[in-house]
Amino acid sequence: MALQIQKSINGVATLASDNLKLNLGEQSVSKDFYAKVIAVIGGKDNLSATVNFNADNVSFNKSYDFTPSVVDNSSNFIKQAYEYLKTLPEFSGATDC
Repeated sequence: MALQIQKSINGVATLASDNLKLNLGEQSVSKDFYAKVIAVIGGKDNLSATVNFNADNVSFNKSYDFTPSVVDNSSNFIKQAYEYLKTLPEFSGATDC
């Protein structure tokens, strides 16, 4: 399971080799990212889901906290993480893939 989402990110671009590191300055990129939950840690009161965003040569992780359901027949925590992400404005328009 994963999500496909268009996302704009800003940051400092760096070009590095063994002996050289160049700061290329502030840059912005908008791409269709593949967002995959790669870890869920915590307990019954709070979980933190780490999501990896990946598109072409751009990759980064971001964590999201949520309160899981622990009642009988609840979805597993990974599925609950995806369900929670889709409620966030940041994931508006995301599609399952």
